[in-house]
Amino acid sequence: GRYFEAEFPGSAGYYRNSSEPGRGGGVIGIAANALVLDGTSKAQGQKTYHDDLPAGAGGSIHVDVGMLTGAGTFSVEGGRNPDNFRDTAAAGASGCTRVFGGEGAGFTGVYRTASDGSSRNTVSGAGATYVKL
Repeated sequence: GRYFEAEFPGSAGYYRNSSEPGRGGGVIGIAANALVLDGTSKAQGQKTYHDDLPAGAGGSIHVDVGMLTGAGTFSVEGGRNPDNFRDTAAAGASGCTRVFGGEGAGFTGVYRTASDGSSRNTVSGAGATYVKL
């Protein structure tokens, strides 16, 4: 998809084995005159507990607001792989965050679009963040 149109879910990974799939991050869409984000808006992939299988990828967050304020977090991180002892499977890739707004001077929060890593530091692709306030 296009970096300025966050609209797709993250691909599934695996949770514990190949017959037990893990979830990719979902899709969050927010359209409002004003948004105060002091918590976390998450579309994260699920972590995996299997040595040879990847975690779920991050999803997408699409925001159209007139005014964005707060100190919260937008997160589309890929799932972590904490048990990757043989370096055979990476963490899930990150997703995409897109924020359009008329005014955002009052937003001091963060945008997290990273692969969450693994016990052996094998990571997947980074995501994208597009902000136009």
